[in-house]
Amino acid sequence: MVEPRLVLYFSSSPEAADLADEYLYGFSSSGLASTAGRIQLAKDEDIISEICWGKNTCENFHSKFKTNADNTSVHLVDGIYSQEKYYPVSTPSALQKAIPDPIYPPCENIIITEYQSYTDLPFVEIYNNSAITRDISGCQIRYKNTVWRLSGLISPGAYYASYDIKLSKNPSTMPAIQIIDEQGNVIDEVTQADKQRKDTSMILVADGGKMVWKRSYVPTPSAENIFQEFQTCPEGKVINPLTGNCIKETATTNLICPEGKYLNILTGRCKTIETKKTTTCKDGYYLNPLTGRCKKKTSAKTLTECKEGYERNPETNRCRKIAKNSGDEYKIKPIKETKYDNPQIFVATGAIIGLVILAVVCVCFQFRKEIKKRIMRLCHRRKS
Repeated sequence: MVEPRLVLYFSSSPEAADLADEYLYGFSSSGLASTAGRIQLAKDEDIISEICWGKNTCENFHSKFKTNADNTSVHLVDGIYSQEKYYPVSTPSALQKAIPDPIYPPCENIIITEYQSYTDLPFVEIYNNSAITRDISGCQIRYKNTVWRLSGLISPGAYYASYDIKLSKNPSTMPAIQIIDEQGNVIDEVTQADKQRKDTSMILVADGGKMVWKRSYVPTPSAENIFQEFQTCPEGKVINPLTGNCIKETATTNLICPEGKYLNILTGRCKTIETKKTTTCKDGYYLNPLTGRCKKKTSAKTLTECKEGYERNPETNRCRKIAKNSGDEYKIKPIKETKYDNPQIFVATGAIIGLVILAVVCVCFQFRKEIKKRIMRLCHRRKS
């Protein structure tokens, strides 16, 4: 039994002859004209489906479409052909779909999943966190009051990296990276972390049942995020988890330091053990607290009595001044009270002085004219 043969016929213009070509999933559309044409699908000799546009007339379907506009497509939905804006993806899996996925509101469920700034080619990665294809032509990325427009379709669960955004390499103000719609509504945002490291990226990954931002040494633009905590070391070296630096592999595996040394886990090297200072001395010696060394005591046979005000230091056998903390040498002597120390006498004296001053002022005011004439006469005599 011969299997039925599917043949796809197409013509690029009304005048062109019908040509037959057989394809598994799709065909090149470079021979199709945008002003007029016809596509027919035949099973052996029978035409089972066709579509036409422009001046061409379909035998089984009489709908005509104007497909000369950019990025338009015609597809069958519930037995009715319709035409709308569409941006097809050039993959065999996409061409197999007889009915493209419907287009839903842009930006919805679009989130930021990765960004890299400390590099010569910074990028911001977005992710379609939904089960439907999204048209992101109405989405924008905003950073430091500058906006970059996005375009195209993003499939469900797909990643897309935009390299048009100009991010600061290592900002100190930690600005926000935002996805906004055409009305300026914020769909998603992330604060750019400071203290960035070269050739690393910040990624959104699952940790303990929740999504958190972490620094990764494996940037993956337009792909699933991979978390790598430390840098990749060259051959013969391994990561020191305490510092994040690469050290020699032998520094942390079966390394035995010689006697008197210990392994410094931060550097992977042997370091000399510091000897503690002596705390006890043998008989006849004492510990000098200034130098930490033992010093020979003075012989007791040659000791003489310390003079008054001094005592023998049992550790050094030397005379030292006796510390006086009792306060006997600073005895307070009583002071006899004088007549000026009585507050009543002080108040009375002040009152008398005030009365005298007041009396002088009253006399001067009473005889002010006479005093003025007297002063003027004296001044006149001195001038003459």
